[in-house]
Amino acid sequence: MARKKREAKGTAKAATEGTENTEKKRPAKNGKATKEKEGVCKICGEAGKTTVSMKIPGRAGTPPVRQDCMKRLLKELDAGKGASRTGRVEDREITSVKYTGEEVSIGYDQPHGDDKLGVVLESKDEPRASFKTALQALAGPAVAICEIPDEWVEGVAARSVKIKHTDDGIGVVITCVKKLESGQSCCLNSPYTVENNEHGAQLDGSAVSAVEKVMREALAYIDGKRAQGNLFKSAE
Repeated sequence: MARKKREAKGTAKAATEGTENTEKKRPAKNGKATKEKEGVCKICGEAGKTTVSMKIPGRAGTPPVRQDCMKRLLKELDAGKGASRTGRVEDREITSVKYTGEEVSIGYDQPHGDDKLGVVLESKDEPRASFKTALQALAGPAVAICEIPDEWVEGVAARSVKIKHTDDGIGVVITCVKKLESGQSCCLNSPYTVENNEHGAQLDGSAVSAVEKVMREALAYIDGKRAQGNLFKSAE
């Protein structure tokens, strides 16, 4: 009888130890370990809410890095090629803007000599109210482009815009989401539409102005102007 109790006790202990080991390994299996590494700069190893990645012509793209480290990368690219190789910040072209309500993603082209560096900034820093207002103002043009009745624009939330810069002006694709009475969400993607188009739908003046405002807000966000204030003010 005593022997059976000892065996049962040993079995229970082994089962408990097995459970503890499983629980210790579980974070790595369910993705928590990976999430803890998100936002960590691949150069300096520091964590942050904002990371930047670049596509360099003729080279592999860079992993996500902090904005300060991106400046270091640009300096390294400039080494031996003249201090003026990296273009002026005012010549940056915004190519995409997205805000999910929790995260901002901004794509832009940074002039670099005869090339352009494709840069993507992703951040969980909340944007300014003016940023949100400017992006939401694209809901109206998106509904108009899709030839949907104006009353449908109520409840439509603009989520992102992709922008192409050409010699004739800009072309855009606007993505919106509308909450339906059923509780489900409907995604609305406008067809690619350009300004100064002689052969089909085109962006009118108000739509172009709305997109330009979004681009200005995106540039301000890149430069540190966010809901909590100007992040780079002390460095100016």
